[in-house]
Amino acid sequence: MRVRRLSDGRLTELAPGTHFAEGGEAHLYNWPHDPSLVAKVYKQPDVTRADKLRVMLSAPPDGADAGSGRARLAWPVDLLALDRPAKPVIGFLMPRVVSARPLIDVYTPGTRRKLCPGFTYRYLVTSALNAATLIQTVHARGYVVADIRESNLLVSDDATVTLVDVDSFQVTDPAAGRVYRCPVGTPEYTPPELRGRDFEQVDRTEAHDRFGLAVLIWLLLMEGVHPFDGRHTGSGEAPPRDERIAAGHFPHGVRKCPIVPGPLALPFDLLPAEVGALTRRCFVDGHHLPGSRPAAEEWRAALRACEQSLKACSSNTNHVYPGHLRSCPWCERTTKLAGRDPFPAPADIRAGRHLAARTPAPTRPPTPAPPRPPAAPASPYVPAPVPVQASPRFPVARPNRFAPAACTAAALGVAACIPGAPAPAPYILALTAVALAVAAVVTAGHAARLSRAAMAAAALSALFVFGRPVWSAMTTQGDRPAGAQAQSSWLPAPGKKVGDTIRNPRDGATLVWVPAGAFTMGSDSGDSDAQPARKVTLSGYWIYKTEVTVAQYRK
Repeated sequence: MRVRRLSDGRLTELAPGTHFAEGGEAHLYNWPHDPSLVAKVYKQPDVTRADKLRVMLSAPPDGADAGSGRARLAWPVDLLALDRPAKPVIGFLMPRVVSARPLIDVYTPGTRRKLCPGFTYRYLVTSALNAATLIQTVHARGYVVADIRESNLLVSDDATVTLVDVDSFQVTDPAAGRVYRCPVGTPEYTPPELRGRDFEQVDRTEAHDRFGLAVLIWLLLMEGVHPFDGRHTGSGEAPPRDERIAAGHFPHGVRKCPIVPGPLALPFDLLPAEVGALTRRCFVDGHHLPGSRPAAEEWRAALRACEQSLKACSSNTNHVYPGHLRSCPWCERTTKLAGRDPFPAPADIRAGRHLAARTPAPTRPPTPAPPRPPAAPASPYVPAPVPVQASPRFPVARPNRFAPAACTAAALGVAACIPGAPAPAPYILALTAVALAVAAVVTAGHAARLSRAAMAAAALSALFVFGRPVWSAMTTQGDRPAGAQAQSSWLPAPGKKVGDTIRNPRDGATLVWVPAGAFTMGSDSGDSDAQPARKVTLSGYWIYKTEVTVAQYRK
C-alpha cells in the first residue's frame, strides 16, 4: 500500500512486513523513514475522521511532543492519504511508545510482581500524578478524553505515563462550531449520569472525564480494586458493577449502602486526608452534582503532597507508604495475604524469591538498605501554559482534639446573640458548659499546641453565656408555629382549627395549618430505626398541601 504524507507529499510504501499490530478500527505499521513514528491506518476511513484529525493537527496540546518514545501524548503529527487523485485521508502518523505497559499491569499486584516487581507504591503515586497532569493538559486545550480507561494509558518503568488512542477524543472545532463526538465508552469509567445514553448523541464534558480520572487514581492507589466493588449485604443477588455506579453505592462513603468493603480491600485511611476527601467529593457529592467532582489540577496538588510525604519501612525499603500512617501497611498486608508481599524486598527480587509466598520473621534484625532501582520515578510533567501552584504544606503535628468542641460553643454563642433567636434547650446549655470547661483547661495547659483559630473559638464561646439572658427566652410560646421566628412576613397568625389554609404569594402554593398536639411516632414492630413507639408533641405549623414542584423550589 502506497501512502502519501500530506505535509510534504512524500510517497511511502507500507509493505506487509511493516505491519505489527491490529485493533478494532485500524492497523499499525512501522514507518520506514523514521523509527520513532508509527502509521495508524483506518480500516474504514471517512471524511468525518479526516476533518477531526485536521482540527487536532491544528491545535495540539502542550507536551504532545513527537520526537521520542517518552512522548506523553501520542498526538497526530501528520496525515496520510492514498496515492490517488482524490487523495482521501486514511490515517495519520503518531509518536511510537516504547518500553511501556498498560496501567493494569502495575496496579494489579500479581501482574506487577511478575512484570515489574520493583515498582513500589512511590511509583504508583507518581503514575497517578502524571496521569492527572495529562488529563489537565488535554482539558486546558478544550479537548475531552471521553473514553478514559486503563488500556489507553501506558506507563514506563520510571512512572512516565503516555496517553494513546487520542483520535477517540471528543474534539470541538471552534471555527465551524462543530463537535466531533466520541462514540464509545467503558462502563467501569462511565459516570452515572451517562448510563444508558447513546454516546453518538451526547456531548461529553470535563465533569465526565473527572469521574474516569478518579477511578484510575483509585485503582493505582488501592491495589486495583474498583472503587464500587465490595461485599453485597442486601437481599438477593449482588447487582453488577454498572448498577452500583448508577446507584452511587460507594462502599467508603459517609452514607450507609448495601455494598461494604471486601475482606481483602485496603482500608480507606491508607489514603491521605486530602486524597480521601477528593475521592468522596467525586463518588459521593458528584453522584448528584457532577460539577462538584475534583478537577485534574486538584488531584495534582493532593498527589504531589502525598508523594512528598512517603516514607519507607525499616524492614523492607520497597514498602513505601504515606507519611500520615504510623505503621507499615504492607507488612500487615503481606501477613494477611499468606506471605505474598505486594512489594517484595530488593533482596528477594534479586534472588528470584519475589514470586513465592514467604513468612516474615519478626525477630530478624533489619537488613541494610539495598541499592535503589536504576530508574527513579519521573518528575511530573508540567505543561507550559497551565499555571502550577506551589504544593501546600500540611501540618505534621497531631490535630487538636478540642477544637471541634470550642468551635461548636462559638457557633452557639454567636447564635445566642442574634436578636429574636430562640433560646437553647437545657441540654444544649449543659453541653456548652462542658465545651467551655474543656476549652479553658486546654487553653491554660496546652496553649502552645492550640492553633490560633481554636483559641479564638474558645474565646468566642463566652458569648453564649454572657450574650443575653438565655433563660428569659424559654417561656412557652403556646400555639406558635415551629420556626415562626424566621418565617416570612406574608405568613398570618396561626389558625385555630385543622384545615385553615393560606396562599404563598411567591409560588402560588397552598399551605394548610396543623395545630399543636401530640401523636405517636415510630413503631414497636417496624424497622430498628423506627423503634420504639413514643409520644411526641409538636407546636402548630403550616405545611404545603401538595408536594413542592421544581418550579416552586426555584422560586
